[in-house]
Amino acid sequence: MILGKDVAQVSSSPLSYTSRTKGYETIIDGTAFCIYDTMGLNEGDAGRVPHWKAMSELLTLIWQLNGISLLVCCMRGSITGNCQKNWISIGKIMCRKKVPIIAVRTGLELEENLDKGRDEMMKVLKAHRMHPKDLACVVSFPGNHNQHRELYEQSQRKLRTLIAGSYSRKFLWLEKEKWLDGTSHKVAFRPISRFFGSVFDVFVKEIGMPEDELKETLQQSL
Repeated sequence: MILGKDVAQVSSSPLSYTSRTKGYETIIDGTAFCIYDTMGLNEGDAGRVPHWKAMSELLTLIWQLNGISLLVCCMRGSITGNCQKNWISIGKIMCRKKVPIIAVRTGLELEENLDKGRDEMMKVLKAHRMHPKDLACVVSFPGNHNQHRELYEQSQRKLRTLIAGSYSRKFLWLEKEKWLDGTSHKVAFRPISRFFGSVFDVFVKEIGMPEDELKETLQQSL
């Protein structure tokens, strides 16, 4: 949608579809972007990709990139507990609140006015400790018979404009060792390894991530 053509596979299935992270290059308002379609962070236990594996790949991607300028969080329907935890994990812990985040609400194909519930959605996000720089309410699917084409194209322009106006000109670039050393919190050390103590405490305190799952995530990312 953002690229102006269909390149990433999508599915209406409740199971996570994207199984590998992929990067796509595009130009928006004269600026070159590389947009990554990341592995889905499951909203339930039945997803095709284990949550720890998705987190591990995302964390590895952040370490490998030459810089991060914007996070785009897409959500459909109501905000779940996992959605909130993922937001905090990525925005606050992984990126240390140094990367702007925009929220994208999808699944509005039956709405005539896409922005009708925008203000209410912003209130709900903030009530869940999720503070996006901006919010776009969009139609991300033109329809099997192009019945939503007009709203889809309107949404596409809106989202591209939002991205161009929201990204940070000062990229965040993280080195693995510095990230591990700098993610500290003054609570009890858990001797998983010489690296894991401070990171462990932040994840467990902030989002209640199970220790065995977090251990698997960090081990896979190192």
